[in-house]
Amino acid sequence: MTTKHFILEPNRWVALETTDASECPYLIDRQAQLSFGVVVPDGATFDRLMEQGYRRLGFLFYLPACPGGCRECRPIKVGLAGFSPSKSQRRLLRRYGDRYQVEEVLPAYDDEHFGIYERHALHVSASNGPCTPATYRTAFVDTCVQTHVFEYRIDSQLVAVSILDEGELTVSSVYAFWEPRYRECSPGTFSALWEMQWARQRAKQYYHIGYWIRDCERMSYKSRFRPHQLMDWATKTWHTADTKR
Repeated sequence: MTTKHFILEPNRWVALETTDASECPYLIDRQAQLSFGVVVPDGATFDRLMEQGYRRLGFLFYLPACPGGCRECRPIKVGLAGFSPSKSQRRLLRRYGDRYQVEEVLPAYDDEHFGIYERHALHVSASNGPCTPATYRTAFVDTCVQTHVFEYRIDSQLVAVSILDEGELTVSSVYAFWEPRYRECSPGTFSALWEMQWARQRAKQYYHIGYWIRDCERMSYKSRFRPHQLMDWATKTWHTADTKR
C-alpha cells in the first residue's frame, strides 16, 4: 500500500492513510482505493468500528475510499436474535451438519491452511495478486483483537478454515476459505451458519459479514442470510434491506 495523504478522523479512533487507486477486483471498469489505519481497540471500540463500516486485515482497519464517489461496497450485518436459516440453509444443515467436525485453533501460520487458501483464491475468489506465506501471515495471522480460527473437517479431511473477530456485542467474519473440490458441501455457507450459532451461544447481537456488492455475483451469498441490514454510507445508519436478486 502506498500512502497518498494523511487524514485524522474527527472520531479519532483511527489515523487514516489512503492507498493509490488500482483496478477493482469486483466490478469491471472501476477503480478501488482504501483508507486504512492502525488501532488496538478494546471490545467496545471494536464494536463501534464495525458499526461505522470498518473492516480489519492484520493490524489494519480500513474503509473503501474509491475514486468517483463509488459506494457499491455496502457493510452488511445479521441481527442474531432474529436470524433463522432459509429453506436451503436448513437443507444444508440436515445433509452435512453431522459430517462436519469443527475445531478452534490458535491464529498461527499453517502450511495446510495456506495451501487451501491458495487453491480457493485461484478457483473461487477474486485474487488481488500472488500471496506468499509472509503476506498470508500479515493478513490472517497478525491480529490486534480477539480473533478465533476454526477448522472444518469432513471424514478427518480439512476442507475449510474461517477467521472470526470478537467484540463485546458483535462478531465479524474476517475471511473463510475452502477446498474447491468440496464445493458441493457448501463449506462457505456452513462456516457462516456455524459462526452465527457460536456467536449466539455467547450472547452476541450482530454478525458482520463484510461488504456486499449488488452487482458482484461472488458477493451474492452474503445477502442470503436474512433478515440482514445494510449501512448507508452517507448517514452511517443501518437499515433492514431487501436484497433478493
